[in-house]
Amino acid sequence: VDCVANRDLCSSQRIQAFPTLRFFKDGKQYGIDYKQDRTVAAFVDFLKQKVELEKTMKDWHPRRKQRMLEIKEHPGCMLSGYVLVNRVPGNFHIEARSKLHNLNAAMANLSHVVNHLSFGTPLDRDVARKVAKYPQFQKNHPLDGRAFVNKDFHQAHHHYSKVVSTHFEVGGMMTKTREIVGYQMLSQSQIMHYDELYVPEAKFSYDLSPMAVVVSSKGRRWYDFVTSVCAIIGGTFTTVGIIDAILYKILKPKQL
Repeated sequence: VDCVANRDLCSSQRIQAFPTLRFFKDGKQYGIDYKQDRTVAAFVDFLKQKVELEKTMKDWHPRRKQRMLEIKEHPGCMLSGYVLVNRVPGNFHIEARSKLHNLNAAMANLSHVVNHLSFGTPLDRDVARKVAKYPQFQKNHPLDGRAFVNKDFHQAHHHYSKVVSTHFEVGGMMTKTREIVGYQMLSQSQIMHYDELYVPEAKFSYDLSPMAVVVSSKGRRWYDFVTSVCAIIGGTFTTVGIIDAILYKILKPKQL
């Protein structure tokens, strides 16, 4: 089918890339689309496997055969990793591309879920637990767990983040003060519209602030604690002595 001449048909069938090989049986889609190499040998091997599968499925129970035919491929993908960037404003893009296909820009859907996006070296679990009490630390990953759905074609979400270096000075009663470096993010997102000839892309722009925030939390030293305990004990004895002297003078028997 020529999707240029039969644009409505290809749109109704949600053809997202060219060429697309799709099988039909009794007027309905039969199985998933062909996703292997575009070579004669690959075509022949795929068709042989399909013929052998059809022969095998004749002996299957109708319910098993129905479950087999209902298997659908997931149209999305999952990306994970890291990118080394300079401490200057920049951006990175997520765009659908293929070496074996020409993508149909009109059917590209860049809906996505941001599971986790952060800057800097990930903190260890015990270190993250120590700084979790600071409200500044709660703003480190504002995009995490958010879904950005494109309800129409020819559009995609663009994200803009302001990144601020944050230094947490954490100290304990029995430990020295240590510095933990993190990054706060202030993010906003908006939908951008594209021309039909261009494939939409999810864009993440960031701007690292030249200023830094220092969050200090100094714990009391052990000798400060001992001094405070001694002062409390001494004050208690002094107060009890004063009260005892007053009561003695008030309640002592008068001499005749």
